[in-house]
Amino acid sequence: LACDEIATQGAFNASHTVIHMSGAGSLELLASAKAAGANVASIHPIQSFASVELAIEKLPGSYFGVTA
Repeated sequence: LACDEIATQGAFNASHTVIHMSGAGSLELLASAKAAGANVASIHPIQSFASVELAIEKLPGSYFGVTA
């Protein structure tokens, strides 16, 4: 994962906030950033989209879930 690669380089610290936007992934995706001291969160739309075109149409005005 890119997050793990960045964490290995020592690029995260307590002054950073790292956010992922995958509705399919949990905060575990950011475990390496959190272990390095960064604040972590996820934000994603509370609906799925069957296609990119539908996402572009429906995303504006969508509600989002936040996990921190």
